[in-house]
Amino acid sequence: MIFPASGIVRERRSASAFDANGPVVEVLKVITRRVLSETEARCAMAEGDFPDSVRSSNRNVAIILTQDWCSQWTAMRRWLGDLEREQPEGSPDVDVYELEYNRTVYGNEFMRFKETVFGNSLVPYVRFYRDGRLVGESNYIDKRGFLSFFTVG
Repeated sequence: MIFPASGIVRERRSASAFDANGPVVEVLKVITRRVLSETEARCAMAEGDFPDSVRSSNRNVAIILTQDWCSQWTAMRRWLGDLEREQPEGSPDVDVYELEYNRTVYGNEFMRFKETVFGNSLVPYVRFYRDGRLVGESNYIDKRGFLSFFTVG
């Protein structure tokens, strides 16, 4: 966001509207959602995990691997959308990558990889990273449980 009068672009979680540099634009970015690219998925298959550019795109990263027909994924997708709109105060910033691999040309190959290398044959399957390191795994999870993987304390 750009403050129109000054052109200053800054992010802060402060209640103050001004500081020594002028107006502060308050940004509460809770989650950023994006679809994993074929290149990123194939890199995971080749290397055994997702590339650092994905795992470390933010301090907190979640990667959701699923199939479009899964009713639990439908429920998760709904509350992920709610998180984008609600932006609850105090929630951690999280980059969320999604892959509905059954909708891809490499879906069967990716499913075999997920089931053998990651050892998980269920959907949805979520991998949680903090500072680029795997900190947890889950299948279906609710909003509170999802955010708890990134809460310190």
